[in-house]
Amino acid sequence: MSGAIVGRMPARFPSKVRTVTGRYNRGMDMQVVIKEIQDTLTVMAELERRQPRLLREHSERIVALEEQTAEDRREIVKYQKRTEQNLAEITDKLNGLIGYVGNWKQPPQQPS
Repeated sequence: MSGAIVGRMPARFPSKVRTVTGRYNRGMDMQVVIKEIQDTLTVMAELERRQPRLLREHSERIVALEEQTAEDRREIVKYQKRTEQNLAEITDKLNGLIGYVGNWKQPPQQPS
């Protein structure tokens, strides 16, 4: 009988099954075994009850992070455009200054 129980349980619970069935096989009081199983089921039910809430909170957090990421990317694009515009203006001014300085005629040097 205990082999059938172990065969149906998921792989992550085999030690718990062996503990319960081992106690039963040694003639332990059936009420104690039932109580342990009920306690285990209570814990499992509580975990299952919490899971949807945790999943919803996790999903909401992911959505919030995605929205923040999209906003950050919009800001980055905005600042990148402004930086490129400033760089273009600086380049124009520098080219103008280079042209202006290039057209200077040096005064003739006086012999010493």
